[in-house]
Amino acid sequence: MAGRAWPRDLLAGSAIGVGYWLAVMGGLRWALLPGAGTPVWPAAGIAFAGLVLGGSRLWPAVLVARFAASLAVGTPQPAWADLLVAAATTFGAWLPVRLLETGRRLDPRLGSMRDMLWVTVGGGVLGAVISATLGVAALWLGGIALARVPYAWLNWAFGYFVGILTLGPLVLAWSAPGAFQMKPRRWFHLAACLLSVALVSAVVFLRPDDSFLRTWHILPTLVWAALAFQVRGVAAALAIASAAAIFAAVAGTGPLATQPGQEIGRVLLTQQFLAMTGLTMLFLAAVADERRNVEALGRLAAIVSSSPEAMMSLDRRRRFTSWNRGAEILFGWSAADVIGRGPELIVPPFELGARSALSRVLEGETVEEETVRVAKDGTLIDVVVTGAPVYAPDGTIIGAASVIRDVRAAKRAEDALQRLNETLEQRVAERTRDLEQANASLAAEIKAREDAEARIRQMEKMEAIGQLTGGIAHDFNNMLSVVIGSLDIVRRRAKGLEPKHAQLIDNALDGANRAARLTERLLAFSRRQPLS
Repeated sequence: MAGRAWPRDLLAGSAIGVGYWLAVMGGLRWALLPGAGTPVWPAAGIAFAGLVLGGSRLWPAVLVARFAASLAVGTPQPAWADLLVAAATTFGAWLPVRLLETGRRLDPRLGSMRDMLWVTVGGGVLGAVISATLGVAALWLGGIALARVPYAWLNWAFGYFVGILTLGPLVLAWSAPGAFQMKPRRWFHLAACLLSVALVSAVVFLRPDDSFLRTWHILPTLVWAALAFQVRGVAAALAIASAAAIFAAVAGTGPLATQPGQEIGRVLLTQQFLAMTGLTMLFLAAVADERRNVEALGRLAAIVSSSPEAMMSLDRRRRFTSWNRGAEILFGWSAADVIGRGPELIVPPFELGARSALSRVLEGETVEEETVRVAKDGTLIDVVVTGAPVYAPDGTIIGAASVIRDVRAAKRAEDALQRLNETLEQRVAERTRDLEQANASLAAEIKAREDAEARIRQMEKMEAIGQLTGGIAHDFNNMLSVVIGSLDIVRRRAKGLEPKHAQLIDNALDGANRAARLTERLLAFSRRQPLS
């Protein structure tokens, strides 16, 4: 995995390094007020947002870019002090991101109070304190006067914090999935809003001193951006207004201008204005976005609450916002137990490590998969999960809706059918053998019957032959009786016959007697008498 990820990390690290280097160069160029430093450190926002998006492991890109920028500008500190400063700023960006990675994932949309607190308190306050403390210590070791250390720390911390507020949300919000998926009408609306911010900021900050103009005159346009476009819009608007305020601070114009020689006060006023305005507008946008999401998910919850299917919805923070009656029946958890908790409540531990269907849904994909869920009592339930993203009116994804169907009965029926199919071939084979045996028995019976019929036919033939033979023999016997009787009379009456003639008569009589005996045998055959 690591072997396949290093090209992507190299590309991301290069992008972070280049962006950070450009921001450092700009920040150092803005430090034009003698001894006063710069009102904002834009590189802080670039570093924090880049490490949030790419991962804290890309910190070397920040370190190298910061040190290279210091060498390119030519700071009065020695090189080793610049290296310590680079290490301080890198650590200030790395530690909040690393702490964030050990807890929960930051949603780049920053559409909740929790996400905004992570940016402002974690990335802003914690990062500013760490970076300012270590960085100013490096500057002191590098040779700055001890009397300048308090202001240097204050200026560094405020500039770092303002840099986080100015560029951090801007990069994160516009790097989120679907950030540029707006309808043309929304783009025109955003362009009009940002143009109004730019015009009002130019009038307020870039005109010569005007007793009528005040910094709060730009607030209505910023509120417009916050309510209409949430964090994305207000981050862009704050960047425009901050650029105008910083340029005015450097040029000494506008309501934040001070008398010559009071540059330190001018820088601090600018930083305070940017910090307070940024905090107010960013949290207003986050609250508006969160409220809008809650309302949208609440409407969805009202629709699905009465459905017999297990239906639920989650927000961008992966927390349940609705849990209908069907889900209560299926999983055994009540809505009060579930609302505000994460999906790990019903997802088995062996499925938590994989890329979940919820992650794909929150990226805009509609998912249907057969999987396993766990009930309150620990029972594993075979289910089909259908998930779809929930969109806000402007097209951004504000959560996910899921329908979970219990398929245990269907799987039992499928298993029974599978077992039936497995035994069907055996039953067919047994039936085939029975049929073969029956066919063989029937064939034997048919053969025996045919043999019997043949014997009967033969017997009938023999009986007919016997009857015919008996009739013929009877008639022939009658004729032989006449012949024998006649020959016997002739032999007795013929006296004085020549011996030759007498012999002929005897021969004829002998032949007639043999014929008579043959006739007796034929009569015995026709009468079925035993023959010897």
